[in-house]
Amino acid sequence: MQQAGARTNHIMRLLAVQARGYHNLGFHETDMYNALNRQRQVAVGDGDSNSAIAFLLGKQRGDPNLFFKYSVNGHGRLNRLLWANSVCRDDYRCFGDVLVFDSTYNTNQYRFSLVVLCGINNHYSTCIFACVFIVREGDERYDWAISTFL
Repeated sequence: MQQAGARTNHIMRLLAVQARGYHNLGFHETDMYNALNRQRQVAVGDGDSNSAIAFLLGKQRGDPNLFFKYSVNGHGRLNRLLWANSVCRDDYRCFGDVLVFDSTYNTNQYRFSLVVLCGINNHYSTCIFACVFIVREGDERYDWAISTFL
């Protein structure tokens, strides 16, 4: 049902109707959400990097100034990915006098570091110039992020 586009809460309701009540299901709604999430992760598996690149290629059709660069390891897994859309690039041209390099550490499900390159516009609001995913932190990888961005 999920592959057909049905929402999880609708699936749960349909199953409850068929079982003549939620109490007859033998599992809770949280169990179903968890199972469907695990199933989704298995289906995506190692194809996450391909999905990310395909998504960016699709976005690039609507935004020809979208820039992205990536590299993969010997197993075809993503090592690093930098992207900036046309708004980010225009903001950098206008407000790129100061560049803030903000890095997270292993906070997403893939344990990638997320680097946000940003600055401040004329209204003192943060504007993002680019985002980078890096598999492992290190000077060499940060050098790649800055040189690719510039």
